[in-house]
Amino acid sequence: MGHPTLMQLVGRGKAMEMMMTGNMISANEALFLGLVNHVVPAEDLLPQTVTIFKNNYGQGPLAIAKVVELINVASYNAASGLAEK
Repeated sequence: MGHPTLMQLVGRGKAMEMMMTGNMISANEALFLGLVNHVVPAEDLLPQTVTIFKNNYGQGPLAIAKVVELINVASYNAASGLAEK
């Protein structure tokens, strides 16, 4: 498949509405729909990014690499899941 589709992320009805109307959504709605992980004021963007980075930086690099690999396999090969690994 390649990547998750909008329909898989937000559901069929919401995906149809978004695509048919072309209406913009707010940052808070994007957060509610799971399209973004965080919503912060512009002045807090860099501090929030640094906080997230620091939380991950202390983790083992091999463990982080495996997490990324597993997430990619599970999302890019949804039909077969982790069976290919």
